[in-house]
Amino acid sequence: MQSTQRSCRTRCHPSSRRGFTLIEVIVALTVISVATTILIRLYMASTGLGIQAQYRELAASAAESQLAQMVNEPSIFVWEHDRPDAAGLFRVKKTADDPRAGRKLELPEVLLPYDTSFDRQTNVYDKFRWAAFGRIPSAASSIVEVTVDVHWERAGKTEHIALTGAVPRSKVEPNWAEK
Repeated sequence: MQSTQRSCRTRCHPSSRRGFTLIEVIVALTVISVATTILIRLYMASTGLGIQAQYRELAASAAESQLAQMVNEPSIFVWEHDRPDAAGLFRVKKTADDPRAGRKLELPEVLLPYDTSFDRQTNVYDKFRWAAFGRIPSAASSIVEVTVDVHWERAGKTEHIALTGAVPRSKVEPNWAEK
């Protein structure tokens, strides 16, 4: 008789049943969905920061490369030192017909043109433009300050990286020393 009461108690009494109630399931699903949403947002934010770091590194590398070329080989550039603006800045161009918006970055020569990474890198490099400006600090100055600005658009905003260096004025204006 005792065994019959025990079995009835476990089957008939609601608190002794095993399993979850509907409210417990809803609460658990809500907690899981909130946690999943937070994790997805963190992942997306870290991906965005990674892309931003990649773009900044590429822009800084390109600016450094262009600046080094201007400092080491100023004769291959067109220096418009005779046409400064109100702030004393003048354009430095790769060629005489250089576009006002700036030139595209050149792809590294080590990329193979038939590789998939070539297409990916081409798409990334097409987003960047560079422009260079010079400024003669004073009439007696023996240097020309050169600033290379690399800019790109990301999420509707224009971002810039600029590096500045100096070039001997005699290499920009060959007859400057005679004045």
